[in-house]
Amino acid sequence: ERLRADLARAATADRRRSGVGSSPSAASPPPGGGGGGSGDAAAFEALRAALGQREVELARKTAMLVHLGGQLRAEGDRADAAEERADELADGAGPNREAEAEALRAALGEQRIQLGAAEREAAEQRARRADGERAYAELRDAHEAAQEELSALSPEFFDEIESLKYAHSQGAAQLARYERLYGRLPPEQTD
Repeated sequence: ERLRADLARAATADRRRSGVGSSPSAASPPPGGGGGGSGDAAAFEALRAALGQREVELARKTAMLVHLGGQLRAEGDRADAAEERADELADGAGPNREAEAEALRAALGEQRIQLGAAEREAAEQRARRADGERAYAELRDAHEAAQEELSALSPEFFDEIESLKYAHSQGAAQLARYERLYGRLPPEQTD
């Protein structure tokens, strides 16, 4: 009963977690597709956050899988002990022993059903973990690609951008000064 309750809680919690939010590919923009430096930085940060979430989720699922494996082994041990006890009782004589052996066999059947359910849940957890590892690898690759793209943006590049912005603002101020002094020039006519 305890194993069933644990499995049901784990499955419900996992469904709730996987139902919240959207898929990782929809949550983060594609690497390199932002248009500018700040878009790349935002994409990089989004990938970093998604990667962190996947690492946490992978660790949680790994711990859950280890826990389920321990429960599975314990149930298997209990089933083996019950089967041995049933065999011992079956070898003994008397109507009470036969009834006790039947009860033990029935309990063994229930434990085998529980064991089968636990094995199926463990297989599902392994499949989910494999999916999580694949998603983690994809995010890690995207993170590395974004980091490589951002590494090309050196401090000198940003210094040059700042220099160009300053020169543009100086030119705009000088143009405004000339327009105040001389008025606006008529547009050039090209024939």
